[in-house]
Amino acid sequence: MYLSIVCVTRDDNYGERARERFAAFAKSIPKGTDWELIVVEWNPLEYDCSKKPMIDIVNSLELPYKSRVITVPFTEHRRLLSIYPVLEYYGKNLGLIHSQGDYVLFTNPDIVFTPEMFDHIREFPFTQDYIYRATRYDVNRNVLDSDNLLEACRSQIIGKHSIETDPGNAAGDFTLVHNSHAKAVGGYVQTTLLFTYLDSEFVERLRNERALSYKSMPMPIYHIDHDRTDKCANLNLLNLACKYYNPENMGLKDAKLVFHENRQSS
Repeated sequence: MYLSIVCVTRDDNYGERARERFAAFAKSIPKGTDWELIVVEWNPLEYDCSKKPMIDIVNSLELPYKSRVITVPFTEHRRLLSIYPVLEYYGKNLGLIHSQGDYVLFTNPDIVFTPEMFDHIREFPFTQDYIYRATRYDVNRNVLDSDNLLEACRSQIIGKHSIETDPGNAAGDFTLVHNSHAKAVGGYVQTTLLFTYLDSEFVERLRNERALSYKSMPMPIYHIDHDRTDKCANLNLLNLACKYYNPENMGLKDAKLVFHENRQSS
């Protein structure tokens, strides 16, 4: 396996139309045997009958590539005593631990990739010397109503996060690096205190500790706009979390996880 694509989510209608955003994201990954999608389902709402298990949503899309769902149930989430219902960076580390790809792409389920992105991945091999990043364009949420999602994304841009001016900009949406490098630094800092800045801290730590350089992908990604929860931006908490994070504790020790593999469409 060449590439593992890792995201964290659950069916909770975060920001509204979350299922539609996830479907747009998953369907923008083309047919291929060189990559897999790992969906880490964090703390699903098991007692809300209006919500679906992520494996059911994934299977309903009949995706033409390998995909897996790793479920972290409420009983495991509860052990961490967090005020936040979803711990994205714990989840991304779990995806990393169970990834099979030589390279790992950490992303989010509100991103739309272009066909050119995967053509480039097929045609130009990655090297272990780089952290690959992509410029992100924010697009109007109404693109979900379009019959041609990609054309709508290209014509309804409402914002830009360039990595040319800041390589850590929107790093949670596209950070691609060799599997061994990500594991060597212990993945993302794991903390229940906050859930912002940890993506840019991760890429900077990769650069410093593994002597890597940034490299920009020649095509952008598109981020579908949505309502969002205000994020904690306390830099003191960030510094404390980073100072006391032990990379050897990456993941959830002795956790009882549930693993699913989808029915891959031919």
